[in-house]
Amino acid sequence: MLVVALAMTASLVARADDEQSPPELTLSWRAPADCPSAADVEGQFARLLGGVRRKPSPKHLDATATVTRTRGDTWSVQLRTMLDGVPGQRTLEGDSCWTVASAASLILALTIDPNAVIDLPQPLKAPSQATPQAPDIKPLTRAPLPAPSFSWQPFARAFGGVTLALLPEPALTGGLAAGLRRGRWRAELSALGTEERQHTTADRPAAGGNFRLWAGGARACGDGSAAGGVGARIFPRLCAGGEVERLTGRGFGVSAPMSNGVTIGAGTVDGVLVWLLTGRVELGVNAGFAGRPYHPTFRLGNVGDVFAVPAISWAAGFSVGVSL
Repeated sequence: MLVVALAMTASLVARADDEQSPPELTLSWRAPADCPSAADVEGQFARLLGGVRRKPSPKHLDATATVTRTRGDTWSVQLRTMLDGVPGQRTLEGDSCWTVASAASLILALTIDPNAVIDLPQPLKAPSQATPQAPDIKPLTRAPLPAPSFSWQPFARAFGGVTLALLPEPALTGGLAAGLRRGRWRAELSALGTEERQHTTADRPAAGGNFRLWAGGARACGDGSAAGGVGARIFPRLCAGGEVERLTGRGFGVSAPMSNGVTIGAGTVDGVLVWLLTGRVELGVNAGFAGRPYHPTFRLGNVGDVFAVPAISWAAGFSVGVSL
């Protein structure tokens, strides 16, 4: 009887150890009901680092994972981490929620110790229809885990706002952008236009021109750490790039008004406060400036010099972005 009692006690202790969360990890797991649970991912994480009876690492990792189903019957997990105060962000893709869950557990383990994952356990598997109970995820020596996907993801963005100091008067501005993103990094091409603004000459108040701006640009952006900690849906973004501007004008107030246009190059810097509505839709509030080494005086035939193009102009507005 003493032997049986000791065996039952050892079994209960082992089960309690297996169910204990890994000391290095605090995980917020958001996934559909038919996906692995947070306990499944934490268990896989612990096994990748050597099991629950290993010596714990002094590091601590806070992580938030959001699993969504995307087009083409694929799955995506957006993983935001904070390792001892250092933020990180990854987007992983796979053919099932179980695949991306395995990939997420692997990334989390590698974040704690890049050299610890030697004998890989069996990846998480979905239960079959014939056996609806929880899947068997006991480790098997050297069974390969699926490689996580870090592919570039396309996105599109519509934006609007106001341009200040470039045209003679503040002008409403609107445009479209498209590009690729990967984790916290993105690159895009954009096109914009402004409403027409009027300006008269200093010496002839009845004569002047109507002016409009068209521009095409390219920029690269990086996301900063999330406000309010890991998993917050509001965070800053910093962008830098350049644009080619086409400023056009047509005269008025003279007997033979003429038109003109000038092409200018400018460097741009923008700051954006991003609000992530879902895994694929975001809102942005942005402000930035453009600088021009070449900023001529705009002249219209039969009218004369109308205004000087400024070296620096400002812009502010809103945007809506969608990952495709």
